[in-house]
Amino acid sequence: MKNKKHIKPPFLSTSFSESGKKLRTRIENILNTKKRRTGAIMLLVIFAAALLFGGFVVFSRSSAPTEQPEPIRPVAVVGNDGRGMSDIILVLEWDDKSNTLEVIQIPRDVRSSSGGKIGTSYGEGTLLDELRLLGYDAGGVVSVSYEAFRGAVDAIGGVELDVPIDMRYSDPEQGLEIDLKSGEQTLDGEHAEMLIRYRKDNSGSGYVNGDLDRLVVQNGFYSSFLDKFLNTELSDEVFSSLISSLDTDMSAGEIARYVELMGRIENINITLLPGQQEIAEGVTYFVPSQE
Repeated sequence: MKNKKHIKPPFLSTSFSESGKKLRTRIENILNTKKRRTGAIMLLVIFAAALLFGGFVVFSRSSAPTEQPEPIRPVAVVGNDGRGMSDIILVLEWDDKSNTLEVIQIPRDVRSSSGGKIGTSYGEGTLLDELRLLGYDAGGVVSVSYEAFRGAVDAIGGVELDVPIDMRYSDPEQGLEIDLKSGEQTLDGEHAEMLIRYRKDNSGSGYVNGDLDRLVVQNGFYSSFLDKFLNTELSDEVFSSLISSLDTDMSAGEIARYVELMGRIENINITLLPGQQEIAEGVTYFVPSQE
């Protein structure tokens, strides 16, 4: 019998705190002491680490410029499983008037222009095209491997979370084994990956709303991770190592501009792309709302 437990969404908004200010100082220290050989990359990976977890890091190396010559384009952040499938797709938009970062979770089951799903578009090299069809003119992509994700969770000693349901799943083809009990517990990197990737078991049981419930659980994890991350002392070497495995197609100039913008953000809102699930020819798709 299918598990009928519904997942209650967490509060999907957060703002900066003293912890964020302390982390800003740490990041500035790293940037000031690292050699220029990887200067642009360091800016990138710090920026990307902040984006991945749907939370925030505040940092600014100088006062904000007095003018913005061009509109600020969104950035896409994806979790890369190494096979071209992305279970995590986020779009980040800046509201310059209110200094707010809007994080939009994109369900991987959004139907793509090719008839497949947007979750495979990063591996196919068409993610930015698909996002434009959704109304997001993203200027670049930041990719995060699950290896980097596991390392980040382990580095802070795990994340405390109330796992909503028992999770079991096996897929030898992609080397994915999930075996996670429900209840309050501290998740290490391996089990945190199980949490954010789980949707159903091999019999088809699992979340009532499939990928939508998974997105809600992912969001709850982001909040718990950030709370722990901002209050855990890590050496600069460990911190730098964790984020050095991230990748992007953005130029150094674009990275520098986004870094400057991060220093002015006062609030972050995390929302799900509006829409609903539909089944077509036995396949579940997410259909965005028409606005």
